[in-house]
Amino acid sequence: MGSRLGLPLQLCDAAVWFSILAGLSGTTLIVEFAYFAGGGMALLTPNLLPTDPAVYFFLAHGGIVVCMAALVYGSARKFSHVSVWRAFGLLLGYAAFVGLIDRLSGANFMFLLRKPDAATPLDQMGAWPWYLFVGAAAGLALFWLLWLPVRLLPAAAERPVELHH
Repeated sequence: MGSRLGLPLQLCDAAVWFSILAGLSGTTLIVEFAYFAGGGMALLTPNLLPTDPAVYFFLAHGGIVVCMAALVYGSARKFSHVSVWRAFGLLLGYAAFVGLIDRLSGANFMFLLRKPDAATPLDQMGAWPWYLFVGAAAGLALFWLLWLPVRLLPAAAERPVELHH
């Protein structure tokens, strides 16, 4: 796992909490971060060890994706290109915060200090610290790919209201 501390600081942990907050508040910035960070990275986690319960993994991570799909596509939230940069900025800020925790505690949340022991896609991204930059670039590219279908959604106010009897 990420650490001997047992704190919920992995990106997917944050995505679960931001998904919950997004569902409860509907705040644009929270929805943006949860959609891009959670929807984009939740199922692409680099560390699913055989000791992890696969059921929990797919329920928690799949739940993030379902929550974001319902919030974003169900309410036809239309994000601008600024949304990608805002969410990416929050991701970098979160990574900096977690990196500080890692440095101070010796933990390795988000694999910011070293790669996990298991083989992961990070192995294809070079040695430390280079895999951090390659991973950030890949994350930004994924955010832009996730933005493509959302930018085409009609705004909620533009959709015709259907009356059901």
